[in-house]
Amino acid sequence: MAASGETAFRQVTDFGYSAGVVMSVVALSTGFLYSGVSCDMNLGEWNIVNGVLLATLAFICYFQLRISSKAMQLSYKLLSGDCSVQELLSEGVLPASLSVGRLLVPVLLLIWTIEGLLRARYGTCASTAPLLLGISLTEIVLQLACFISIAFYMVSTHSRICVYDEVSAAIGSVTRANVVETPRLPFTDYNQSTCYGSSFPFSCLRDASAI
Repeated sequence: MAASGETAFRQVTDFGYSAGVVMSVVALSTGFLYSGVSCDMNLGEWNIVNGVLLATLAFICYFQLRISSKAMQLSYKLLSGDCSVQELLSEGVLPASLSVGRLLVPVLLLIWTIEGLLRARYGTCASTAPLLLGISLTEIVLQLACFISIAFYMVSTHSRICVYDEVSAAIGSVTRANVVETPRLPFTDYNQSTCYGSSFPFSCLRDASAI
């Protein structure tokens, strides 16, 4: 059932690419458009950094989906804790770096999203830049919803795989315990000379049935 886990990870990677492209465009556009707006929490700067992280994630997902599927497999093995250093570096430095980045960038993005949520709660942005605050809060809510949905999806997939493996192992052990060995008929050598002649192979069948 490892293939099911890799399939789920590939679907998450595909979603990360699509969502990363759209959200990065929105975040970068908002950040540069409102870079000169007076806002004591610097939400314009937050949007620029957020857009860079989203664009980086989208590029990594695109690389793993379109250029090197092996890099995506390495990321999944790293996530599962089943990847050695030699295996990680077997495809080269760039795929190895992107495989590690595939796991680190979402963590940095989650931290930065929480940072933006803390920034948006206080300050004068609500009065000086309400549109900037509204766009930023929308980005934050959407990103947090994506993180929660992806985490729930991966955990539920992993749980189904574990349950399937346990049930398969239990069924296999019960089947092996209930297998009855088929008794073997005794075999006695007989004179093979009787198997030759015009009556072959009927003479062999008669001799064998007489045993």
